[in-house]
Amino acid sequence: MSKGKDKNALSEERLRELLNQFIKSVENVSEENMAEAEAVYTTQGVLIKYSESLLIQVEDAVVKSSNIHYYDGVPLGRQIMKKVAEIKKESDKEADELRQEIVSGIVNLIFSPDREYQCVIPITGVKVKETVMIGPVTFRAKSTKESYLRELEAVCDINFDRSPSFRGDFATVTVKSGSQHSSAEFAGQIVSAILDAFQVMLGQISRPLGLYVGDFPLQRTTEKLAVTSGEGTIIYKQDRFPAELKLDNEMSDNQYLNLIGKIQTKIIDFEHPKLSNLERNIYNANKLFSIGIASDFGAVRFTNLMSGIESLLEQNKLDQSITTQVSENMAFLIGRSAEDRLEIFKNMKSLYGMRSVFAHGDSTYIPNDKLTQLVSYIRRLIAEIIKKFEILEESGIQNYVKEMKFGLRQ
Repeated sequence: MSKGKDKNALSEERLRELLNQFIKSVENVSEENMAEAEAVYTTQGVLIKYSESLLIQVEDAVVKSSNIHYYDGVPLGRQIMKKVAEIKKESDKEADELRQEIVSGIVNLIFSPDREYQCVIPITGVKVKETVMIGPVTFRAKSTKESYLRELEAVCDINFDRSPSFRGDFATVTVKSGSQHSSAEFAGQIVSAILDAFQVMLGQISRPLGLYVGDFPLQRTTEKLAVTSGEGTIIYKQDRFPAELKLDNEMSDNQYLNLIGKIQTKIIDFEHPKLSNLERNIYNANKLFSIGIASDFGAVRFTNLMSGIESLLEQNKLDQSITTQVSENMAFLIGRSAEDRLEIFKNMKSLYGMRSVFAHGDSTYIPNDKLTQLVSYIRRLIAEIIKKFEILEESGIQNYVKEMKFGLRQ
């Protein structure tokens, strides 16, 4: 599971150091120390207090590492606390010996070898007409649920204690991880990114699409299923509300969906070369654009749409203001003529001015026509990036626009 030595790898020695600091904060809860508790955990009759900030340090170190494949600190934190409670309940060793036993148990948990998990993610808002594959994700119609689950049981040699209760369409994706919970959560993120791309392509400010990971409203919570040989788990999440979008093989030919799918395929393949700067920026922008379109709040829409644009068009070198830099880059990339570019440049500067006013608390209202204009620019920008992807990936958007300014590119 190691990728070789690099600065982002987490060593066992460093992990033990962080865990020892954390475990020192763990105590059984008593009347005397209850008031001092930063956080409390209870399971199987064990009630313990601990330092949440030190646990978060452990979570962050693991999730950010390049050699351990956990994708979300929250389920990892729950697993750590469960292991702590489990060992404390069963062990009668002295404090130092017990602490080392707990640390070793958690290290073994975190450094457990990666396994390949077949993940089933219910979805709402998409009506799957036929089995469709986009990147690493396969979308399946609800009519295939039982046959697919039976197939999964046979492949993984497992019998579900109960069949997942979702009744709608679903997506499947294979991921690698040392943890069932982590795999299920990561698979949910992968599927969500494809749904985000649908939102970016087709959602409207006045009528965003209801696209969600989960089976709603038939069930109030989200099931995510992760199964590997001999074991499986079902995870629950928060509430959502649905809409409908038809998905067939014609839709799967969409270039933007395929670009997001390609990026997702790279993300889940640990042996694949790292994402290029442009791919990483598109990945981040896709989520921000989707949040911006789907939110019920104008301020959230506006800030996320603008942040998504910045992630694509802003450069690190501040040789000009961010407002001018982003406005010029947008104008030159999507404008069809000098007049069109000038108009786009003026409109983008005006929108940035509104953002500045909003950020300083002088206004909380963003007109829908401005938001709609912004979404229109974003979709034109995406179309241009897709059309010129290889050139932009090689030269970078900033250099490409600079060459346009000096007449070296049309």
